[in-house]
Amino acid sequence: MTVSAKFEEKHAFVLCPKYAGRLWDILEQACGPTTAEASCADGIQRTFTSRDQLTSYENPRARSVNSLTFSARDEEFERRASITLGARYSSSIVVSIDGPEDVVVSAKNTLGEVFDGIKPWYSPISRIDFFYLVLAVVFFAFTVLNLTVSGGSGESQPVEVGRAILVTAAVIAVFAGLAALVWILNMLRTRFFPIAVFALGQGQGRYELDEKVRWVVIVGIAVSVVASLVVSVLLR
Repeated sequence: MTVSAKFEEKHAFVLCPKYAGRLWDILEQACGPTTAEASCADGIQRTFTSRDQLTSYENPRARSVNSLTFSARDEEFERRASITLGARYSSSIVVSIDGPEDVVVSAKNTLGEVFDGIKPWYSPISRIDFFYLVLAVVFFAFTVLNLTVSGGSGESQPVEVGRAILVTAAVIAVFAGLAALVWILNMLRTRFFPIAVFALGQGQGRYELDEKVRWVVIVGIAVSVVASLVVSVLLR
C-alpha cells in the first residue's frame, strides 16, 4: 500500500549548507536519486545533480537563489517526493511525498524537525502586513479624538466652507502620509525580515550582515523608543 503526504509551512526560513544537505539526504534515503533546481535572480534555472554541487554553490548576488525545489524518485516511480522552498503566495515551503506508509511517515516527521531548525527568530515579523497595524492605530486614534472633541454627546457644529476645505485637505494629506508610511514599513520588512533566505555561499555573508542590522539598528531603535516611553510615563 502506498500513501501520500502533502503539507505546507508558512513561516520564514534560513537555509544554510548544513540544512540544504540534510534535506538532500532525507529525500535520497526515502526515495532515491535526488536533484535540486534553483530559480535564480538572473532568470536562469540551475539544476544541481549532487549534494556537493548544491552546498558549494557560490550564490553571488547577481545569481542568487530565489527559490529551490528538491525532487527525488525511485526507478519504479513507487516513491516520489518534492520540496519547494521559497514558494509563492501564502506558503514558504511546500512538500509532497508518495510511497510506502512507513517511509512517508518517517520522512514527514524528519522534515518537520528540519523545518523547525531553519525557522529564524524573526519569523512572526516577516508575516506582518503594516496596513492592518496602521489601520488599527488610526481607528483607535480617531475614536479617541472623536470622543474628546464631541465630549461623547454626539452633537455636531456647522462648519464654514473654507474651514471644511482645509480640513478635507488635511485629511487627504494625513491619509497620503499613512499610505507612504505603510509602504515604507512593508518595504523594510521585506528587505530586513525576508521570508526566504538562502544562506549558501556568498548568501551566508549577506545574511550575517542583515542579522547585525536587525539586532543593532532595528531592534536597538525599537528598544530605545520603548524605554523612552516607559521613562516618560514613570516620570510624570
